[in-house]
Amino acid sequence: LLPFAFHCSGYSIIESADRIRIARENREAGDSPEEMSDSKLPGWELPRLHSPFLREIEEPYYWVEGIPLSAVEDLRQYGLGCDWRRSFVTAVNPFFDAFVSW
Repeated sequence: LLPFAFHCSGYSIIESADRIRIARENREAGDSPEEMSDSKLPGWELPRLHSPFLREIEEPYYWVEGIPLSAVEDLRQYGLGCDWRRSFVTAVNPFFDAFVSW
């Protein structure tokens, strides 16, 4: 079986985490979803969500560490067959980074 690789690129993760943080701050300030529509919010109506998970995904590092773990659980439930012992995240893997820079 082949390993499963998660690619986490920097800018898109930082941008997404910032959008979520800004949406939460706007919601806490009392802005309505209509007022926030110009700020490129995620399409799943983030201002209506009330979850401690939102605080976690405001941190870009969580996207690299936490989201792949959740994805592994989902992919296993889906029935994906691969070698999970050798799965890796490309952005924080020095061996992969050395291969790319080579």
